[in-house]
Amino acid sequence: MVGDVRTQSLATIEEFSWPKAPGGPGWGDFVAIMTLRNELLRVRGSTIHQASPEKILAGWNDPAEGERRALLARREGEIVGFTDLHWDSALGADTAAVRFFLDQGARYAGLGSEMLERIEEVARAEGKTTLLSYYECADEAGERLVPPSGFGSMPAGEPTIRFLSKRGFELILVSRVSMLRLPVADEFLAGIQATSARRAGSDYRLVRWRNETPEHWLVDVAALKSEAAGHLPSVTIDGRSGLWTVKRLVEDEQRRSLWHETWFNSAIEHVPTGHLVGLSELGSISPEDGLPGYYHQYWSHVADAHRSRGLG
Repeated sequence: MVGDVRTQSLATIEEFSWPKAPGGPGWGDFVAIMTLRNELLRVRGSTIHQASPEKILAGWNDPAEGERRALLARREGEIVGFTDLHWDSALGADTAAVRFFLDQGARYAGLGSEMLERIEEVARAEGKTTLLSYYECADEAGERLVPPSGFGSMPAGEPTIRFLSKRGFELILVSRVSMLRLPVADEFLAGIQATSARRAGSDYRLVRWRNETPEHWLVDVAALKSEAAGHLPSVTIDGRSGLWTVKRLVEDEQRRSLWHETWFNSAIEHVPTGHLVGLSELGSISPEDGLPGYYHQYWSHVADAHRSRGLG
């Protein structure tokens, strides 16, 4: 279904209703949108957030992921941009997350500004007063934007960052991503493990599981994630509370199965107390449709009281 249509710079902007399943009404447009998304991420130097249209659609249609509205831009029948607004209870009643993707050949003609104005209208109609936007890019030299947290910075002259800054967005948080090329030499890993074992002593042991957390570890894992969240900067990109309950943990693990074929978990048990005091999680993404496979590390935390023992 197409909503209100406006024309800007020989392009039209229309509200988009995405398909309920692959191959359904709107599927061709959805594939075109996600192809544009993945290509722009590739140009920015990112591969870890690329995904197939089928996988992204599963997330869009998951009720647990909250609500969403989307706009797309066409020029001569071809999709050249889209923006979507997403919100859920964790963001708060007045806040939504927004993303922009605009083909490089369609820039500098006012289309990006028109798309932003339209999605702001949608946000106001939904009762939102604050928009959060996540953007990733390669670093470059020149003037820097520094967030209130004081950690990291972004290149002020990068085109999209400059666009958002001119339109009232403020940088509030920088997230850094590191990459480890696999495989890692067995000798190197064995050396790290031997050194860690000597430092940790006999009071700790390594435990592992795949996918959902075993029931008897749920309380400990939730407590570790709550403590880890407490170390994050006070301003977070998604507005989520730092408190992890068992209910939130179970729901989160159910949702993440949409994105990861297998979830690998390693934890450290403190033998004298029988509680977990360290946690590390890896989610696997298999190669698909020309996209690379990889493992994405999420939580990695050692409880404050058990640090400096080589447990990490």
